[in-house]
Amino acid sequence: MASASPLMSVLWLLILIFIGFWVAGVCAGFYIILYCIEACIPDLKSVNDILLKGVQFPYTCAKNMLSGEKVF
Repeated sequence: MASASPLMSVLWLLILIFIGFWVAGVCAGFYIILYCIEACIPDLKSVNDILLKGVQFPYTCAKNMLSGEKVF
């Protein structure tokens, strides 16, 4: 675990606000639609897993912001 860096926390906050919420919103819309169709087409599971990671991206940003993890 890296030491908490204020600069990295600010960068993660900016990523969360300007990218994270948008990614999660777009992924959530597709995830909801494809999750219902997954019962008929089981091969969509891998696509839904990727979309779920996108929905969880704001959580990852917030977690990294609080711990001060490096962005790159």
